[in-house]
Order: sequence, then C-alpha cells, then structure tokens
Amino acid sequence: MLVKNAQKLCAALALGMTMAIASPLKSVAETVSYEITWKDLYPNNDVVFSFVGEDIDNNDAITYDEVLSFELVGLEKLGGGAIHLDSLLFDLSRKELDLLDLSNDQFLLRSILGGWVLNAPGDEYDNLVSSDPIVTAVPTEQPSPEPAAPPQVIGTENGGAEVISTPEPSLMLGFMTLGGLMLGSRKKAKA
Repeated sequence: MLVKNAQKLCAALALGMTMAIASPLKSVAETVSYEITWKDLYPNNDVVFSFVGEDIDNNDAITYDEVLSFELVGLEKLGGGAIHLDSLLFDLSRKELDLLDLSNDQFLLRSILGGWVLNAPGDEYDNLVSSDPIVTAVPTEQPSPEPAAPPQVIGTENGGAEVISTPEPSLMLGFMTLGGLMLGSRKKAKA
C-alpha cells in the first residue's frame, strides 16, 4: 500500500511539474513610450505630448489610467500651473491617438470630431484646429538583466570554502519520474 501511494505521488508530481513547465505564461504588459507632435498648433511652436504607458488590461490600447508619466512641451507661454491629463485613448495597433484631454486653468487641448482643438486665453488663439498629429515611438530603455547569483559558499573549519551546487529542476523532474517507474516495476516483478 505504501509503495502504491508513493508511486501515485511521484506520478502526480511529475505530471504537475511537466504541465507547469509546458504551459505558456500569461503575457506581461510591455511599457511603451510615444511622442505626439502637432506642427504649428500654437503660433510658431510645435506642441509635443509624450507619454509612457502600459497596456495593463491587454486590450491593445492605452487609456489615461494606464499612463505612467506624461509631458507637454510647446505651450509654456500660456502658463497656468500644473497640467492635468483628463482623458486619453491611444490605439497601439494603429499607433494613433484617438482621444486626449489636457488642461490647466489657462488652456484645454482636446480632440473633437476627429480634429484637434486648442482653447486658449484671448481671441487670437481660441479654437485653433490642427491637422492629424505626427506619432513617433520613443525607444524605452530596457533594464539590464540582473547578474546571476554566485553559488552558495559554506565556510569550513580550515578556512577553505566549499561550493554547493543546486540540481536543475529538469533533473529533479527526471529523477522523480525514474523513481516512480522503478517503484512500479518492482511491484510488478513481485506480483
């Protein structure tokens, strides 16, 4: 009975480890960086909006709650304090900015009916409509891989060091499978 239970346990462990190794891992969202440029949106100024985002819900789009950081350059003369990102929808497959609302107490930059509108103080710049912005991918710096951990060192009495190696998981899986087969073959031989 004990041998039968041990055999079942080894077989279950081997099957579980094989399935864990063979099953594909869920894809991890990748951080992306983009720059969106409106040529001459503000008189004699290109307006550039850049953001870093991560498609957390894997819907092939980045929404404003998935934006990790953003920056707006080109409207500094309007002033007005901190800039707020009120809404954003960036289609990753088409590389297009479908929706954007950026505001502070002096201006509002937003998409309306497929065009882009800048509401700014004064009649001169109010409701300036621009053509489609230029979208540029910004390379995201990949973190350097962590160096492999050195093997564990245990001190001995004579001051030398002994290196202990850890067996690979595939070897452990093989030994468990082999042990289960050997136990099964012994039981069949006795019967």
